[in-house]
Amino acid sequence: MYTLSNQQFKGKVPQIDPNAFVAPSVFLSGDVRIGKYSSIWPGVVARGDVNYISVGECSNVQDLCCLHVADNNPCIIGDYVTIGHSACIHGCEIEDHVLIGMHSTILTGAKIGRGSIIAAGALVLQNQVIPPNSLVVGVPAKVIKTINKMDNIHAQALKYIWCKTGYRWRTLSQRTYCLTGSDWTGSRFINDKKDGNAENALPSFCFPLFYRLCGRQMI
Repeated sequence: MYTLSNQQFKGKVPQIDPNAFVAPSVFLSGDVRIGKYSSIWPGVVARGDVNYISVGECSNVQDLCCLHVADNNPCIIGDYVTIGHSACIHGCEIEDHVLIGMHSTILTGAKIGRGSIIAAGALVLQNQVIPPNSLVVGVPAKVIKTINKMDNIHAQALKYIWCKTGYRWRTLSQRTYCLTGSDWTGSRFINDKKDGNAENALPSFCFPLFYRLCGRQMI
């Protein structure tokens, strides 16, 4: 029986920005690049073996998603992208400010235009090109109308930046951040700041913005 001993594939290992967040039980292997302020949530698998996987800045890949590649098709995810739970993203390109719904599938060679929303459960076919600002639904996926939801998509991405900062972090050898507890309210970060532990403190100026984006009120 063979088992994976580490995250290397032919000498390539994941490259994770120091300000990115990778939760426990995530599996990253090979040429995987995670950008600044992006977050990868529990159960995600991303295998950059025969090609590379790139996640841009401020994007989130939610629980149980699968990211993979093809020989001639890397998996490219832009900035401020939200990928919902259990989506399968295979050897395709997703431009900036896109929302991919839960359990949707994007097949090899597809391209999702900026500002688009892919509805939950949709199947985007191989080499299908989705124009910018499209609402896409169905199996197979079809564009049903043009939308202007850029602000909503942007706010959703920022909300996940807030969510990741609320968990207790610890620095790993790869300089990534992982969950170590269940307190995501932010109170621990405020306490860390008061105690002089600036490394783990969330800057106070962040709270009004993030609370507003999450529909919360400052107390």
